Amino acid sequence: MIYLGIMCSLLFWVWMFYDCCKYEKGETGFRWMLVIVLFSLVGAPLYGIARWYPRVAKDGWFGRRNRAVQYELRRAIAETRNIGKAHQFVKLGQVYQKIGRSGDALAAYQQALKKDSNHTEALWGCTIIELRNNNPRPCVGWLRQLMSLRPDYRYGDASLAYGQALFELGDFNEAHHHLEQHLQRWSHPEAAILMAQIQSDFKNAPKACEVLENMIMRVQSAPSFHLRKHRKQVAKGQQMLRMLRSQS
Repeated sequence: MIYLGIMCSLLFWVWMFYDCCKYEKGETGFRWMLVIVLFSLVGAPLYGIARWYPRVAKDGWFGRRNRAVQYELRRAIAETRNIGKAHQFVKLGQVYQKIGRSGDALAAYQQALKKDSNHTEALWGCTIIELRNNNPRPCVGWLRQLMSLRPDYRYGDASLAYGQALFELGDFNEAHHHLEQHLQRWSHPEAAILMAQIQSDFKNAPKACEVLENMIMRVQSAPSFHLRKHRKQVAKGQQMLRMLRSQS
């Protein structure tokens, strides 16, 4: 194992030295070669971070992907100017979300709602961004409107988000009522955890334990991919279950 590590380090050093000789010219190249030779243990990684990766990110696969996203963004902006309907603003919002510009994405979705107040994707886009920004208050209205248009939107994701928004706002009675109905139709582990937290706040530990036990059993008896997807929720449910049992 040690020999393998030494061999990999040597190959990486040779790779960085060759790259430096090939791409770095003049005095800059000479200085980097000295760094790689004199500080071999850290010189080659330092060159890789400072010189190799930025060039690959600009010219290689990462660069091509970035250029593709930028082209997609320019095209989406052009379509909002040339066509300017709700669908085009939703597409622009989705591109902004992809590149992490959530403020611009929210503005695009809100512009889409000005064009079509019942556009489901725009309502959902606004909701997702504001929930991530810990601002659930406007989400309640958007989600009510969305569920009135599509009660089963995204297989219950909108219904789950509505329960989460109510919970975060501290409206536990309404959240409890909604999540009870939600769990009768869908089996989101997140909804069960919220329900257990509410039951715990209501000093109803036995009911909270029952909700968690049913959720854990249901997920663990599901296909393996479903268990992997909800592993964190199962772990959180088990932790809550131990805490509730220790208190009773």
